[in-house]
Amino acid sequence: MTTIPAPSVPRHAGLAMFVLAFASFMDLLDVGIVTVVVPVIQRDLGATYAQSQWFVVAYVLAFAVVLVVGGRLGDSYGRRRIFLTGVTGFTVLSACCAAAPNAELFIAARLAQGTFGALMTPQVFAMMQLLFRPERRGTGFMIYGAVINLAQVGAPLLGGLLATQDLFGLGWRAIFLINVPVGAAIVVATLALVGESRSPHRPRFDPIGIALVAVVTALVIVPLQQGREANWPWWLLAMPVAAVPLLLVLIDHERRRGGDAVLPTGLFRLRSFSAAGLLATLVMSTIISVNLILVWFTQLALGWTPMRTAVSLVGFALALVTVGTWGAKRVAGFGRGTVAAGSVLLALGIAVLSSLVSVTGAALSPVAVSAALFVAGSGMALVVGTLVNIQLRDVPEGDAGAAGGILSAVFQLAGAVGVGVAATVFFALVAHGGSQAAAVPPGTPAAAFTSCARDQAAGTNPFSQPDSCRSAELTRPDVTAALADTKRRSFAEATTTTLWIQVGVLLLAAVLSRLLPPKRAG
Repeated sequence: MTTIPAPSVPRHAGLAMFVLAFASFMDLLDVGIVTVVVPVIQRDLGATYAQSQWFVVAYVLAFAVVLVVGGRLGDSYGRRRIFLTGVTGFTVLSACCAAAPNAELFIAARLAQGTFGALMTPQVFAMMQLLFRPERRGTGFMIYGAVINLAQVGAPLLGGLLATQDLFGLGWRAIFLINVPVGAAIVVATLALVGESRSPHRPRFDPIGIALVAVVTALVIVPLQQGREANWPWWLLAMPVAAVPLLLVLIDHERRRGGDAVLPTGLFRLRSFSAAGLLATLVMSTIISVNLILVWFTQLALGWTPMRTAVSLVGFALALVTVGTWGAKRVAGFGRGTVAAGSVLLALGIAVLSSLVSVTGAALSPVAVSAALFVAGSGMALVVGTLVNIQLRDVPEGDAGAAGGILSAVFQLAGAVGVGVAATVFFALVAHGGSQAAAVPPGTPAAAFTSCARDQAAGTNPFSQPDSCRSAELTRPDVTAALADTKRRSFAEATTTTLWIQVGVLLLAAVLSRLLPPKRAG
């Protein structure tokens, strides 16, 4: 590897590392901050539930697909150049998200934003290797870790604060506009502090492989997000079926491609790589969806503010920071037993959370939720660090970059699939619960009340009143209170059941941890 360093880099490596780390901070902050305010954006843009899922999934999907080749682009065309392209695009698209007048344009901006985020992120690690000599790279990782920990804890709180305080009348749009000055400062500082570098060997690109990865991914993800609201038409059901032969074509293409393949097929013959990838898929499929379901339940059913919801989610991030920091020093000695224990601990936290929702209902406390999520986050911290270590330990040095890209993409795509599956189950349960209406208030036509409760629960936009609910007899205070109680009960039951399904997935991961190779002696 050859490097063309900027003159100031040797003297300002620590400062340069802070600049690079804050680009990752901006990316992580964006994902966490949006989840907390999904209902607020949904209400303002008049979005359906499926569209609100895309608020999160569009970014994750684009990020995952482009991430696979993001590192190679830096190797070929210059890491600083691609990094600056990513930061600039991410910043501009943040402004576009803030200015979006409707859900469709907002989702398009999020999709493009994820693309530029995937160009930015891989370059951070490559340039960090060049900023520090091997004996001092621990300092670089400490700086990076501190900034990332700040993003994990601060994202939900900042999102809740900005949405609740309505700064300058901007509302939720402020959470994207905050990226504009930060992104501009990162561009200027990078030009001043970070030198250009690239690989002496320019790998051949694989546009066919990239296109096949994108198409196969879309064929799986789109039906999961749109199926329920579209009433599962045949063409949506056919999309995952069509993904199977295309996946086989992709595998054959990559096998023939050899060393410059997007997905080196030889990696999947490694037991450590494949088994860890399977377990990572199961575990990561639960995390974003649990948070999103909690956001829907607390804000749409219980009427919490985004800030109150954010406080309840902080426990998970705190566990990742504290337990994750402790585990990072010991992860090399962890094995499949730790993956099993961490999965069980994660399942325990979500089981406690499900029980809290079931028992307390409208009296649910943010502190109690945060405590349960701290337990879950502790398990998550143990699982992720150990799986990454196991999955990469047998990877040949020449495939390390590709393996890292695949691993990160798996984490992102598993989250997107998890959101689609969990949301489909969740809203089906909400609709079923709404059909089981509470006791009809005296003097209210039972048929009209039941029809309103059912249509309200089955609706695709929680902020749009169904026609069946607009009659004068259903606007009395006692009737609206009974309808609100029915909604809370249906959301609570759906939340409880969906969370228990997530517990089952995590316990399955604990059982399947036996597929991992045993820890090496010594």
